[in-house]
Amino acid sequence: EAIVFPGRSVLAVLAAFPTLLNPATDRLVDTAECIKERLLTKTEVASSLNLFYGCDLGFVNDVASNGERRLLFAGETVVQQGSTVGTLFVLEHSRVSIQISGVGTVNEVPAGNCFGERTLLGIAAEANATVRVATPFALALAILRTALHKALKKHPVEVEHFEKLKTSPQGGRISGSKVRHVELFRASGTGFLEALNAKVTSAMFLHGQTIVVEGSYEEDPAMFVLSGGIVVAERHGHAIARISPGATFGELAMLGVSPERAVTIRAVTLCFIMSIQSSAFHQALEKFPEEKERFDTATSGSHKEGPRVVWPCLRGESSRLLYLLDLYAEKFSCLAGDRRLGHAPFNEAAILILEGEISVLDPQGRELAVLTAGCCWNERILAGARAKQTERLLPITNCEVRIVNRETWGKVMAEFPSDLGKVRAAILRYMGEQAEKRLGY
Repeated sequence: EAIVFPGRSVLAVLAAFPTLLNPATDRLVDTAECIKERLLTKTEVASSLNLFYGCDLGFVNDVASNGERRLLFAGETVVQQGSTVGTLFVLEHSRVSIQISGVGTVNEVPAGNCFGERTLLGIAAEANATVRVATPFALALAILRTALHKALKKHPVEVEHFEKLKTSPQGGRISGSKVRHVELFRASGTGFLEALNAKVTSAMFLHGQTIVVEGSYEEDPAMFVLSGGIVVAERHGHAIARISPGATFGELAMLGVSPERAVTIRAVTLCFIMSIQSSAFHQALEKFPEEKERFDTATSGSHKEGPRVVWPCLRGESSRLLYLLDLYAEKFSCLAGDRRLGHAPFNEAAILILEGEISVLDPQGRELAVLTAGCCWNERILAGARAKQTERLLPITNCEVRIVNRETWGKVMAEFPSDLGKVRAAILRYMGEQAEKRLGY
């Protein structure tokens, strides 16, 4: 016979009688310090929040660098109902309970959630609920109102952003904070992000634990966001890539593009990972038809405006690779004569012309070539070469282009590590063919 103690019951007892943890305090502190070393930087955490979305990175860094990482134990109060302190808390590890006086516990939220933004901005005079640690310990990043105001004095241009937040329908509330920074969803609306955010789950993996297995089929596959730690991608038992915090993997399986896992993912260190199940993703899509249409279009490769435009330097490559590239690459529309394409960051990226005509000019402004729909420029960066320094683009007509920078390309190719050599050879071959054409061969 055995006595079973449900985990939630044990946590409830610890929250009610936190002194029971006193004998284990030193060990909990050691564990927390180990976890802290593997979390995202304070600036990375802050920049992923909707509260700072669109703000200058220098401003976000000034706010976050003054933030405090706090270690809190079971039952400890993070925010007291009625408090006027005005501190934003970002829960980075474990869970907290939300309690309202006269009602009791109304919710329990995992790592990745935030609270206190309304009092931070001065929208609410006091906290409307009490927040307590519901696990043996928790880690939270605290951003004080004084830190925000100090940074605003240094960066007065950001004041308008926060004034708009105060009058927005969200009332300053942070939405979709856990998934907003994920590249796959960067073009998605706030409502969709918030619906998806509610379905995100978090988990911790120890060194050596397997997260996904190569060749496996899953009824409800998930994509993963690495919040902290290092994982390794393995194929046929051999390590092919190390993945660092902030990266994602498993998108193709979650989207239904690939029926099986392409690689095994294993934790190299203690890791914190957020996951989004395919079922949760599609439930969120059903609530937002415009998002469903965007993802369905990308998945099917069909376009209402006409035939799909493919990168000429990648013709013959796998449809999975081209799909992921289309999904991640940024679309940019510009008017005739728009000079922005000739400057950073556009002149440091590979560009595919989807519609219109664009001139390629030398430093003296002489036209070297005219690019039309289906042509690409600066594809050399995809092969690891430096961007063209002696050419710039100038639209002749209204245009639409697709832009891929080095970071986006690296993200896509991380899903196809064994194809790196073949793809690079294809790009170099295309570049050689174009050079021969220019020389008249």
